[in-house]
Amino acid sequence: MFETLILKQKWNGNTNVKIFLRLYLVILMSSIRKKEWRGFSDWLGTNNVRGQLRKYKVNDNFFKKWSKDMSYVLGFWWADGYIRIRNRKGKYDDGYGFGICQNSKDGYILKKILDKMDSNNPICCPQSRLNMSHFEIFSKTIFCDIIKLGGLPNKSLAIRMPKIPSKYFADFVRGLFDGDGSISVDGICPSSYICSGSVLFINDLKEVLQEYGINSKIATNGNNKTPCYLLRFSANDSRKLGRLMYYDKDIIRLERKFNKFMLARSWSYGI
Repeated sequence: MFETLILKQKWNGNTNVKIFLRLYLVILMSSIRKKEWRGFSDWLGTNNVRGQLRKYKVNDNFFKKWSKDMSYVLGFWWADGYIRIRNRKGKYDDGYGFGICQNSKDGYILKKILDKMDSNNPICCPQSRLNMSHFEIFSKTIFCDIIKLGGLPNKSLAIRMPKIPSKYFADFVRGLFDGDGSISVDGICPSSYICSGSVLFINDLKEVLQEYGINSKIATNGNNKTPCYLLRFSANDSRKLGRLMYYDKDIIRLERKFNKFMLARSWSYGI
């Protein structure tokens, strides 16, 4: 339509060029608005929000649908993750950050998590904490989905147990344990615990695990200002916890903790 209009006109130097260029931009932007595009980068397919090129890709809809991988990553985030809004004026997604931290010796698990989220986001080691690795993804969609699932900024002391479909509860617990769990083995006798700064969450988790026949006791560690609540499992219940979490070979997991469960196992996959 626009090209036909140009051919019918008698050109009058630069004046006509300017007029038709303006008209073309009006038509183009009108079509973009009708398709709910926000900028040229959307037209180019760069999956952006504010009309600027997104530097790193990610599946923004990762937390919209329950799956084994989604539940595991959510559990890991519940243990060692954060969300925050950073002042990133002019940057994509207005600085809605989703991040996970982990000890550098287990940093490979962050790469696995990023792969599950279809992201090429880099993993960083802060100068101030060289023993820690972390990544931070900027996505308003992911930020809002975490809120909908029960996540919070500054969650450590106030987080509660999210509502998880029973089908994916084992994956959530495995992610949680890989983030904030610990196991030690004396011979073939294991002991394990999951820790959290939120007594509300620890109580919630204790109740749900009881439904799976896994008993535990709550203990405290730390001081009054920064309490840490431990959900402790006996040798027998540690084995039950292992059966719950490692129900299959082909699942994402932290190998170091998995291998310790293997040392003390009196069970096999699927039992």
